[in-house]
Amino acid sequence: MSISCISDIHVTTTKSKQYAILLNFIKNEKVQNSEKVMFLGDIFDHLTGEHKQYIAKYKEFFSEVAKLLDGGREVFFLEGNHDFHFEKTFTLALHELCKDKEKVANFKYSNSPVKFQFNSKNFTFCHGDDLDTDNKAYQRWKRIYSSNAFGFLVSRVLPYNLVNYLGDKASSDSRERGRAKFNYNREKAKYREAAKSYLNKHATDVLVAGHTHICDKVTWDGKTYVNIGFPQRDQTFLHISKEVIEMISIQ
Repeated sequence: MSISCISDIHVTTTKSKQYAILLNFIKNEKVQNSEKVMFLGDIFDHLTGEHKQYIAKYKEFFSEVAKLLDGGREVFFLEGNHDFHFEKTFTLALHELCKDKEKVANFKYSNSPVKFQFNSKNFTFCHGDDLDTDNKAYQRWKRIYSSNAFGFLVSRVLPYNLVNYLGDKASSDSRERGRAKFNYNREKAKYREAAKSYLNKHATDVLVAGHTHICDKVTWDGKTYVNIGFPQRDQTFLHISKEVIEMISIQ
């Protein structure tokens, strides 16, 4: 079995370099030949709520995912903190675009970590904000935006254009706050410690995450933490096979 993973592309528009990175990832030969293809959140800089307009806007992305499913691949989409509450919209798009409608069952959408066994090891895949445990303000905000009530608000109450405007503004504000206090070495050390604690507390041999925008791989006592990093900068994705866990060039 082989697995290809990516996260934190932060697609803004269909004309952006980020969207090209996303499509190049899907069309990469190793991804096309993987048994599982995993999107670990923040694929989009903002995509929130059940709105059909997303299908038209990002039709090429949904079409490429449908092709993966038609080709016998399993596809996973884990919510990030920039793209969430759109499972029904995603599934609707795949029902429209898949040639074999039964293959839609091989698409898995999740708002929590995904776990399975591979090569006699227990793997956990998550967005990565699960490790941001010392940021109490963020964890409070996460509980709000991941709630059913918030999902109802952005899907059924607020119109698409307003959700888009508010989401774009929130994403921009978040980036500005992040730049002001980001320290690469400090953040890398912090998430390593959080990952080590997670691995010690859970029956997991390999933890794969994104969110931090810091590409990393470290092993303690036979347990491994891997972070996908920031594809805009690194131009890589994670590929896992029986032999090796490695970063592969998207280009």
